[in-house]
Amino acid sequence: VIPVLLIMIGVFTWQWYVEKQEWKLVDALGEIRVDYDNENRKADEKRSKISEEIASLNEKLAKTEATKAGAKENEQAERQRLEKKKSLLEKNLAEVKSDHKKSLSRLQEFFSNHSDTPQGWMAAYKVVSIQLEAGDTAGARKTLGELLARSTQSDFYQIQGRFSYVNLLKDAGEYDEAMSELDKLQEKVDKKLMPLVLLGKAQV
Repeated sequence: VIPVLLIMIGVFTWQWYVEKQEWKLVDALGEIRVDYDNENRKADEKRSKISEEIASLNEKLAKTEATKAGAKENEQAERQRLEKKKSLLEKNLAEVKSDHKKSLSRLQEFFSNHSDTPQGWMAAYKVVSIQLEAGDTAGARKTLGELLARSTQSDFYQIQGRFSYVNLLKDAGEYDEAMSELDKLQEKVDKKLMPLVLLGKAQV
């Protein structure tokens, strides 16, 4: 009885340890998410400030007399100055992007250290999202390739991640490799997703 009891205690202790380690990883990811959200918040604040300046200029433009017949030359010059400033601000507004350098670096490091865990795969998928948002398709392809190689036990990443990988390969003109990935998808997907695979093959 005692050996069996010891075995049971050992099993439960190991389960407790594994669960504790998993929660540590979840907490660590949560900390990185805070960085990511703060980066987005800073960009939102910048957009809000620029939008307020544009709104103020619109009010000034609405009050200007430069559009009326016989407007003075200085009034026309002032309106042109305001319109030029507004145009510049609108350009700046369109160019505002979240600076995810810090969270990206932390996510990449997290994936590197925990590449065989669901939390690591989640981090890698977020890395791909950030890289695509920044226009770094080469980086996204590399990360997706590593994710697919590591997440063989996860149907979600093997299917959703591979669909994303195929699209990047097609965009890069690597059609043979894209077809190879679609063949792998065809072996994994259910009937609901099969039409997407077949459509993908038709488009390669």
